[in-house]
Amino acid sequence: MMRSLDIDKMSRCKNCPTLGDTHVPASGSPIAKVMVIGWAPGKNDIETGQPFSGPNGEVLDFFFEEAGIPRDQIYFTNVVKCHPASGVIDDAVPGMCRKTWLSKEIKHVDPTVVVLVGKDTHAYITGGKEFAHASISRTKKRSYFTIDHPSHFLRSGMIDTFIGTADLLKRLIDESDTA
Repeated sequence: MMRSLDIDKMSRCKNCPTLGDTHVPASGSPIAKVMVIGWAPGKNDIETGQPFSGPNGEVLDFFFEEAGIPRDQIYFTNVVKCHPASGVIDDAVPGMCRKTWLSKEIKHVDPTVVVLVGKDTHAYITGGKEFAHASISRTKKRSYFTIDHPSHFLRSGMIDTFIGTADLLKRLIDESDTA
């Protein structure tokens, strides 16, 4: 039997001493069929202690509502759980976070659909496969839906384009329910 995830322990992690105390642990449903993985917490996330906060989180919330899945039925996390004051994440840190936290999160939550947010996350999780917004890849156990980071659409004013791809995610979720 798998032990539950210790979110409090995640928020006190000291495995990477160069990162400091800007921890943002995961949030959401630990039994979600949809997991969202970003790269690292941003400024709003650090202030609130929640991944995908602020304007980016609002866009994602609307996106998921359009796909028919409310935020409280999703598990949100990042590859890297904290951010250094310098803004630079050492190359070894993602591997440490994956080994210490992310792999355990994926195993524990066991989602059928994983949404990869942004190019860095996509490259890290897929091993460098070519990035394309609203792309789908599958393994025997789960489906991966890659989206560009909401900040890209906020900066470009193309929110409708982003939200327009929610129907693809909805179909993917519906397919996973019948599989």
